Amino acid sequence: MSVPTLKIEGEGRNKWEGKRMRVLKMVKTTTLASAFLILLLPYLLNPFPYLINADYASLGRGSSMTPTIQDGDLVAVKAVRLSDIEAGDVLAVRVGESIVVHRLVDIIVGETTLLRLKGDGNERPDSRLYEESQIMGRVVAVYPLNGLYTSYGYAISLTAAALLAVSLWRRPALDLNDVLLCLIIALSMGGIIGYRLRGGASQ
Repeated sequence: MSVPTLKIEGEGRNKWEGKRMRVLKMVKTTTLASAFLILLLPYLLNPFPYLINADYASLGRGSSMTPTIQDGDLVAVKAVRLSDIEAGDVLAVRVGESIVVHRLVDIIVGETTLLRLKGDGNERPDSRLYEESQIMGRVVAVYPLNGLYTSYGYAISLTAAALLAVSLWRRPALDLNDVLLCLIIALSMGGIIGYRLRGGASQ
């Protein structure tokens, strides 16, 4: 009578172990997919800002707007007319190939209307004045991401994904998790290079 009992217990243990492994794999896949989508977000929102109801979306760069906007925060901008802005609004203005995101402190009306801006983290206003034609829009939303979209954040995600990929390297067959890891590594490397080369909305 003991032999069948041991066989049943063994089958039950195997079923439980199989179920546990499937749950762990599902959790890992969900975690990796979430990380991939988060890293993909800037690549999607730059050409398609309307996904967050904006006309322009970029990553904040620098520290002059702290604590309102931190380095690596996602900034959403809506186009606005000069008559609709007022002191206190955070504006995005184009300066050559760069974009400056600072707070409006004064509108100087004369032959040409000029804007005086200041970074929240700066003691003094900007040294230059901005023209109406340079206004891209008003910042309508800031998505704080705790430094994820900075060179350090990308480096951490790259290191973590690479270490996990190495630990799974000897498996006999590739699966969805391996594909997600490769994509995370590629996006992290692209983020590091992009952060160094092109930057985002300067603060």
